[in-house]
Amino acid sequence: MLRLRHDHGRCIKFAEFTSGRYADVLSNIFLGYAVLWHYTKYPVPGSDKMVEHAMDSILFETESAFHDIFANFPLPVLGPLMQVLTFPTGRCYGKPSDKVTSAVAKLITTDSEVRKQLSNTLFFSKDPKDRVALINATLPQAMAADKILTQLRKEKRQPTAAEKATIDAAEAAREIIIQVDSFPRLGKELNMPEAWTSAQRPAYTANAVLAAVAR
Repeated sequence: MLRLRHDHGRCIKFAEFTSGRYADVLSNIFLGYAVLWHYTKYPVPGSDKMVEHAMDSILFETESAFHDIFANFPLPVLGPLMQVLTFPTGRCYGKPSDKVTSAVAKLITTDSEVRKQLSNTLFFSKDPKDRVALINATLPQAMAADKILTQLRKEKRQPTAAEKATIDAAEAAREIIIQVDSFPRLGKELNMPEAWTSAQRPAYTANAVLAAVAR
């Protein structure tokens, strides 16, 4: 009886793996159509590289899901047979090349039309201290500063007053962006009297320090 239950549970788990791979195939088909539809509907300069990277990834993942199904199909004979009928010449698709990946990375991390398209529906806070908004607003300035620094190294000279102002502004924004948030009070400490300070936390008291040293 126990053996029967164990085998039944294993069969269910096996079926879950198989159905999950079929679901991956189906979802990738819809995702591929969505990518192609968006590219046809809203093309921008550079979006062809985005589509190439996305479709290469989708096709590779879909083919991998099919091969996982063939390798783990419940009926051993049908798995290899389906593989031969579906992919008679073997694997057809590969991952995106490094060249395409580098092109996509450049489109996303520079002030390109692709980046504008991807971010035009995102929410950016109007708070000047919000880091996400600051990162987005500082990008053109950071790119200009990087271009200046590259030119200075190439020409082996000191920056002009205008160039130094651009570099300093980008550096000042960078310092704000990389700062770590600090909270003087956390949890129950929010309800402590105004005179309370973080130095009164149990870990900072003399008894706590002495106990830690004694250990």
